[in-house]
Order: sequence, then structure tokens, then C-alpha cells
Amino acid sequence: MTILTRGNKALSAVLATVSCWCFTATALAADITAEGYDSHVELQWPESDKAGVEYRLEVKNKAGKWTLRQQGTENRVLDFVNDLGRNLTLDYRVSEVSGDKATVIGEATANTHDFTDDELMEMVQKYTFRFFWDFADPKSAFAREREPNMYEGDIITSGGTGFGIASIITGAERGWV
Repeated sequence: MTILTRGNKALSAVLATVSCWCFTATALAADITAEGYDSHVELQWPESDKAGVEYRLEVKNKAGKWTLRQQGTENRVLDFVNDLGRNLTLDYRVSEVSGDKATVIGEATANTHDFTDDELMEMVQKYTFRFFWDFADPKSAFAREREPNMYEGDIITSGGTGFGIASIITGAERGWV
């Protein structure tokens, strides 16, 4: 019996040929991705190897000026854009911030649009899969009860692991691993 693992590069290469049809993403600079959904944009870029770096995420407004959306230490962010409108084309800029110095590391464009029922289901399944894949216990690969659970420690759950296994099957079928 073969168990699907995060390190299975051969399986990842085969499954990478399956594409997800419901998202629009265009990268204007290398290594920055932006996926537009119904009411948010997911952005990701390579993590800096510099200590103490924060990332500044800006979006270009209708007047052509860059507006701060968020700043923090994570290199994967969700930008909920309902305050900007619906069915948008958004230009993003990501900068590394260290002290008073900010260096632009790239730009990307994403389109949001009203989702069909199928697209909504696809998004929910993708995020469910990623929760179980990204936050599984590193030693047992079982699902955690919560992530992070700072009050009770790292508790794993057998029932949640069953859901995780089902989500991995969906993830493999859809080419997310």
C-alpha cells in the first residue's frame, strides 16, 4: 500500500498536468502569484532569507496610486476586496520592508468575478484540502484538532484525519499536489 506524502515529487509531477479551470492569475514579475476569487485575492511569493523582513502589499487604486492593503511577515496572504467592489482587475505590488527601507520585489495582476456554484465548490474543496495538507502533524501526518492550538498543545484527531484523507484524494484528483 502506498501512502501519499508531501515529498512525493513523482506524483506531484504527474498531477501537475491537471489544471484548475476556475481561477485567473497573471504574474507580472517572477515568483509572485495572484489568484482572483469571488471576493478575495490570494497572493504568494518566495520567503525572504533576510532576518526581520516584513512584506508590504499594495494595490493600485482607480486613480493609479498605490494603496496599502496589509503589511506583515507572511509570504502568503488573502486580500478580501469587497470594499473595492466586485468583478475587479487588480494590480498588486509586494515590497520587502526592513527598517525604513522598502524594496519592491514584484507585481502581479488578478481578476475577481462572481462565482458559479461549481467555482464556489472548487474553492471550498481546495481550501479544505490545503488545511489538511499544510497543517498536518509533521510526525504522524494526522490532522490537527486546531491550528495552532496554543492553549492545549498539538492535539491530533482520528475523525479529522478521515476528512483529511478524503480531501487528499480530492486534491490528488484535481492536481493540487
